[in-house]
Parts: sequence; structure tokens; C-alpha cells
Amino acid sequence: MRALPRLAASPVGAVAVDELRAWRCDPRRQAALLPVLLVGLAAPLVPLLAVGALQGAEFLPYTAVAVVLMAYANTSDVHLEQPSHASTHPAAVHVRGRQLAWLLWVGPVSVVAALALPALAGRAETYPWVLSLVPALLGTAAGALVVPPALCRSPHRSVPGRATRLVLPLGVAMAAGPESGLVLAGDLAGCDILRWLAVPTGVTVGVLAAWWLGRVAAARVAPALPAGPPPR
Repeated sequence: MRALPRLAASPVGAVAVDELRAWRCDPRRQAALLPVLLVGLAAPLVPLLAVGALQGAEFLPYTAVAVVLMAYANTSDVHLEQPSHASTHPAAVHVRGRQLAWLLWVGPVSVVAALALPALAGRAETYPWVLSLVPALLGTAAGALVVPPALCRSPHRSVPGRATRLVLPLGVAMAAGPESGLVLAGDLAGCDILRWLAVPTGVTVGVLAAWWLGRVAAARVAPALPAGPPPR
């Protein structure tokens, strides 16, 4: 947490720091997120501690993907809670700060797992899959998480609708489509370039999804935020 003062120097960073502290201090948030992160941290030890684990480690390289999906599923309801700082920042700053905080919690563990586990499992051929899916799912999940709270802040709605609860998880899952298609096409064609092209595609999908969904959320939050003091 030594970097928090430096991060808080910007408005988005200040919101992110408040969110990080909330995730660290709130028992409900800890119960939702920490078990998922511990799975990601403990998984690399399995091949080192269990005799013969490498022979049964077919799914170990994909632990990072599971960490992202479980983190999204576990924190989607917790993220509906509105922090006390929500009304003190512009809508876009508030939304981007919450996205950044979630990524700072989940991103490092999932990225380290994505880089380490395929090698530890002796499955280097899974790198295009993992390194493309993780950024795509991280960005899409970070975007999807901020939409329901924005809908809750709408003057005409107190809870997200059933359609929203169904569509957003489906959208997160669909983020895996472009990268999976490229890797599969590369496998069928025997073309490594096509397989590795999935990695920048996954990064692009994640960035665009986080940006667009965050913009949608900010547009819904803005009308619900109280107006600031009139200019002098």
C-alpha cells in the first residue's frame, strides 16, 4: 500500500484508493474476493507439492481465467453498494476509479497466474489461450461491474432489472469469442501467427469493453448525482 499516496494524486486514483481501502477493510468484500485470489495464489504450488500433479494438470493453465470469472461473479453483488465518496466526484471519475480499484485487486493475481501456470504445468501451447482470454475477461468484467450500480442510482430504478443481471454476465462470457476463434483457427490451419494474434485481440477487447461499459455507467450515474455548488 506504499504506492497509494502517489495513486491518490489524480481524481481517478483518489476514488480508486478509497475503493481499495474499502475492499481491504470491509469483511463482506473480503469474504467475496479473498478466497478467489487465494486460489490464484495457491494454484502454482500444486505442481510443486503434489507428486504426479503434472500428469493431471490439464486445467491448471486456465486457473487465471477461472480466477477472473469467479472474482466477477463473487463481487458483482457487493459492487452494488455505493461508497460514501460516490457523490463527491464527477460521474466519469467515480466510475473509472471503481474500475481501476477492482483491476488492481484482481489483475495482478490473474496476470501472474496466466504467465506462470502454463509453464509450471508443462503446457506452453496454452499460452495463446490464456494470455488472450485473461485481458479480455478482465476488461469486460471491470466494465460490467459498474453498470448495475449506475442503474441503481437512476432516479427511476432502485435495483438492476432481471434482464441486466442476465445480459451482463453473458456479455462477459462473450468477450472470449474473438480470441477463442482466432486460436481455434490457428490450430486448424497450423498457423502460430494466427494463434498469437489472439493476444493483442484480447487486450483490445478488454480495453474497449472497459471503456465503453464505463462510459455507459457514467452516463447513467451523472443525472443521479447531486449538483455541485454554483460557480461564484
